[in-house]
Amino acid sequence: MVKDITHDLAVLPEGKSLELTILRKIGEVLSSEMDIEQVLSRIIDACRELVSAEGWSILLKDKKRDELVFTRIHGKKKAELANMKIKVGQGIAGKVAESGEPKIVNDVTTDADFYPGIDQSIGFETRSILCIPLISRGKVLGVIEIINKPKGKKFSETDLKKVQIFTNFASIALENAQLYEQALVSAITDDLTGLYNNRFINHKLSVELQIAKKKKQSLGFIFIDLDHFKYVNDNYGHIAGSGLLKAVADFIRDRVGKQTDMIARYGGDEFLIVVPKLNAEKTYKLAEQLRKNLADELLIIDDDIQTRITASFGIAAYPEQAESLEELIGMADKAMYEVKERNRNGVKIFSKDLQ
Repeated sequence: MVKDITHDLAVLPEGKSLELTILRKIGEVLSSEMDIEQVLSRIIDACRELVSAEGWSILLKDKKRDELVFTRIHGKKKAELANMKIKVGQGIAGKVAESGEPKIVNDVTTDADFYPGIDQSIGFETRSILCIPLISRGKVLGVIEIINKPKGKKFSETDLKKVQIFTNFASIALENAQLYEQALVSAITDDLTGLYNNRFINHKLSVELQIAKKKKQSLGFIFIDLDHFKYVNDNYGHIAGSGLLKAVADFIRDRVGKQTDMIARYGGDEFLIVVPKLNAEKTYKLAEQLRKNLADELLIIDDDIQTRITASFGIAAYPEQAESLEELIGMADKAMYEVKERNRNGVKIFSKDLQ
């Protein structure tokens, strides 16, 4: 590897100072902690130092959706570009991600692959593009897109070579950071639903409770248990049951995800939601709307099975019902079981008569 990079550096015309710059940048990115944000920042900073331009972007590949997401941007229209997406295969960046081959386009009006939609949506004019794939272990992780060489100049093969030498190593650092992040996420999420697991949500709830106490704010807690879930397992099988749990998790996330990210699968067919700054009454209203929507929703389990399901909801809130983590969980659980014992498909706030 040392021999290969020395050969690559030797063909660059700028001399020793550039070689040292590239080696320094490689060292910085490889020595980065396993923090994906830090790695991305180091990559974009290196590209800015290696090649002058009006804009530099890193588009990371979302494998689930086969898309490229503008993840790190520097230059004009930074705010407008943030989190914008294009399909793999769409535009010059999409084609580079699809082929794994870099590309220089010094006049986008002459290139059939150029996609003008991004420019039109953000009010920008792209004239020239240097696009390099980020590849590690044979996999395309994303692309680096460098836009508009200043003063009408053209991107050169030397520009491409400089960035390629750096990205050969930066891509390894990026993949390592992504793998580390995935391991962290796996440790705190439920494999089936992608929601938080109960171990992490207990920790998170404890932290949020301390924040609520310090700021003298309310904290709402919703405990959910699906009604007649056993019927689905018994009649359609456990694969269908797992599909239903995932569909319910997606439903809950879609409905309350803007209000809170603290949603967990607590175990079996039980879910819980933690909502900062909501008292018991407002938490009840949120849960009641969720209950109604769930009862009306036709959940798609697979191509052959669609079903509706109801759930029983228990509510507790700090400081109205509970002062501690154990009380919040226990009281919401008792309220939920009261609904179960009555007629299911309902919502109840914990009260002293349940003790």
